Amino acid sequence: IREAKPSEDEWKSTSAIPVKVLCNKPISSINDLKAPLLFGLVRLGESASSSTEEKTMLLKLAKDPFAEGEMRLAYYGKIGYTEFSLVATKGEKVLKTFKKTSKSSLTDRKDYL
Repeated sequence: IREAKPSEDEWKSTSAIPVKVLCNKPISSINDLKAPLLFGLVRLGESASSSTEEKTMLLKLAKDPFAEGEMRLAYYGKIGYTEFSLVATKGEKVLKTFKKTSKSSLTDRKDYL
């Protein structure tokens, strides 16, 4: 566990990897915030907050986590559409990942359900 944020030199030496990100669709009116009606497993209607679109972005992830919880690790990261956007502090994020389980060598959220 490392508490300090990575230095600018560390970020520069970290490779950016392309990742697929699910983004909520933009909200254009108050009607977009209305939840769809749910009856058991049947869903009637959609809202912008429940609709997503897939985008490809670039991600830089710190080598070591800065915090650890019972089920997840927290890392400093940067995400953006271009290498240039990864330099800006606006793209700095806290990223969390599930720990590995004894059931699987993969870190899959399904292991925790």
